[in-house]
Amino acid sequence: MNNITIIGTTIDTLTAVGCLAEVGFKVKFVCLNTKLLKQIKNGNLKLVELEVQTIFEAQKNNIQLSDNIDEGLKDSDFIFLYFRSDELSSVEKILDKKPKQIIVNSSVFALGENEKLAKKNDKFVVFPNFIIKGKSVKSFKDPDRIILGGNEKYTKKVAQLLTPFYCKNRLTLMSIASSDLIKLATNAMLANRVSFVNEIAQIATQIGADIKTVCQGLGADKRIGHDYLNVGTGFGGYSLDYDVQGLVHSSKNFGCSTPLLDSVLTSNNHQKEVLFRMLWRHFAMDLKGKKIALWGLSYKPNTSSTANAPSLKIIDVLLAQGVNVIAYDPLVKKNENIKIATSAIDVLNDVDALLILTEHKEFFKPNFSKMKDNMKQPIIFDGRNLYSKNKMQDLGFTYYYIGGN
Repeated sequence: MNNITIIGTTIDTLTAVGCLAEVGFKVKFVCLNTKLLKQIKNGNLKLVELEVQTIFEAQKNNIQLSDNIDEGLKDSDFIFLYFRSDELSSVEKILDKKPKQIIVNSSVFALGENEKLAKKNDKFVVFPNFIIKGKSVKSFKDPDRIILGGNEKYTKKVAQLLTPFYCKNRLTLMSIASSDLIKLATNAMLANRVSFVNEIAQIATQIGADIKTVCQGLGADKRIGHDYLNVGTGFGGYSLDYDVQGLVHSSKNFGCSTPLLDSVLTSNNHQKEVLFRMLWRHFAMDLKGKKIALWGLSYKPNTSSTANAPSLKIIDVLLAQGVNVIAYDPLVKKNENIKIATSAIDVLNDVDALLILTEHKEFFKPNFSKMKDNMKQPIIFDGRNLYSKNKMQDLGFTYYYIGGN
């Protein structure tokens, strides 16, 4: 059985460590995230994704923990790297140590950077990270596909190492340039789909169509399917937002124009204010002194990350209008600009309206009676289209949702 060293700073590193250790590999984990390392050593690791924490803690006896890169490079057959896109220099420093092992890089960098890194080490293989936040363990253990870029001699060895996680028809070996582009293009394609359906929702609103039934009809076409046809307040996070921006920026460095992707980013920024515009119109362009509650701050459910989240833009524009903003998110416990409530019901005390920004599980079936009792005005602006308009009206709420009013 091969010995593996995994070096990194991200939560995805824990997923890789746990999953590889579970299938029997001896894993050295060089954790360069000081906060994360301290939590692990003190036995108080608290991750949002329970499955990641469970598999990592279950494999403790098969994991050698360290914060020393030189120690991690000893006696290993493969070195896996998981760094953020702004930590390119960390990977360069590791390669400068001239390790003799096969280097498997799952960090996402701008186009062309991995090819430069490969010139430092001919055993450099790119293994694009397709871990899905909220489904990290499942997406690592049962991926849609495994892409490996680099010298075929070494990509085949990495492929053999990863056989517990794929069927042969899910594996593709290719050049580093191709593997890099697949990773960024995948998220760009998904971002384009999200922005497309959000624009269709705007049209639906104006012509009196209902976006929910429109999406059902679109998704029924096998060429289209239902995935990523959920309207909302725009995409955020590291994967879609950062990767699209990274693809646009690095493409321009190669002399390529990206008008479609440019428009996707513009459209998405516009979409992040869609609930504000609905709220602004409802209150006749006078929001000063209003108390508005937010359900959800994270950019998606099952994560505490607010990176590029629509909530951040909503908060900024509401505060600029003199609004008293209060929020509740089961996973986000602080925001430097607004007060955070302790429950989904308490946040509604005496509010003029509620904005729903994240589809956390507990928001799907709330106690509508308590909600109505707590609110000064029972008005909901639903950015995730969680409820039935007819039901909400029957319950006595004024209910707005995207693509249907």
